[in-house]
Amino acid sequence: MTHAVVSFLVSRGHADAEIEAVFAKYDLDGDRILDEEEQRKMQEDLEGQKVRFLVHFGPKLEHYSVVFSVIFDTAFQDFKTARNKIIIHLCS
Repeated sequence: MTHAVVSFLVSRGHADAEIEAVFAKYDLDGDRILDEEEQRKMQEDLEGQKVRFLVHFGPKLEHYSVVFSVIFDTAFQDFKTARNKIIIHLCS
């Protein structure tokens, strides 16, 4: 993982240890790059977390469900932006 990607994620409020832990969880081959399959697994897990969260809290917080959806979608967009920065860095 490049310094630029780590800096980007830190600027979004993520700690270095948290970033490393997430990448380690999904970087199954240890090449420090999330390939297509590893990215798909990460996306599935995030979607599953989103669904479980909304199922559990949705009835109690129904009027906030749109806000929670935006938060989760923003987190996924941050991931995709970081992934794109990795790809750009590797290609340059």
